[in-house]
Amino acid sequence: MGSAALSPCNCQSSAELSTTCSGVIEPGLVLLRGELSMSQQLRLAEAATMWGDDAGEGGFFTVDEATGKRALNAASSRGRIYDHISRFPDWINSLCGDVVRRARSLDLAMPDMTCTHLLLNYYTGTEGLQWHRDIYENDGTADHPIVNISIGSACCFAFKHMDEDTAREVVLESGDVILFGGPCRYIKHTVQEILLNRIPKSWPYNPGRFSFTFRDAPEAVGRENMFKYFKPAEHLIQQQDWENQYNKGVIPPLIGAQTSQVFMQKAGISAVCDMAMGA
Repeated sequence: MGSAALSPCNCQSSAELSTTCSGVIEPGLVLLRGELSMSQQLRLAEAATMWGDDAGEGGFFTVDEATGKRALNAASSRGRIYDHISRFPDWINSLCGDVVRRARSLDLAMPDMTCTHLLLNYYTGTEGLQWHRDIYENDGTADHPIVNISIGSACCFAFKHMDEDTAREVVLESGDVILFGGPCRYIKHTVQEILLNRIPKSWPYNPGRFSFTFRDAPEAVGRENMFKYFKPAEHLIQQQDWENQYNKGVIPPLIGAQTSQVFMQKAGISAVCDMAMGA
């Protein structure tokens, strides 16, 4: 689909949104600038580094069976963890609740949410993520907000409602939070570029962006292994078909897991996964 391609990042030359202060960009879309203290940012970076370095398949890496070498599990420069919020310390969930309450105090159009899952992406290069809408079962229920916290290197984030709209851009710095829910729940968005060298002063970690995304996805509870992997080139499917209906004022059902997303610890488990997916 043509709209899925990465578009040039103009954030560093765009003064309008790249310097936007905290507040409501539009109903259902809230940016909280510098919401996290440096101690909170460092705590999140330390935790993400520890979780991501899991020796098995629980972190940012997978093992190439042919070579035995570790490689990032989502793309050549991106690792991914997706799991139930109970896997993580209570303070992680509390942090989500705090920023949701803050956003709702600013925006009456922002719904409440109960976090069920955390998606943690680690970007090690400049490549971002193409244009898409969050339309999969593990993305979240109804109009409940998607909550994203940026840690480490900044990124250029762009969004628009329809393809014909002019994209709006914002630089998300370390410690910034962006939420989209309510009328903006299915807004189209992209990470255009990771600004690797735009990091906090005296940052003790290598350049790279940790992206903490909190989701209210009861449909995925108990089925986390079915959404273990997500490679955009392979799994970013049915975006245009879904969007065609959305453009007509219809919100189609969320799209279920694909077989190649499923984590199978042993070969014998594949039959169980096929049964769970109705294969």
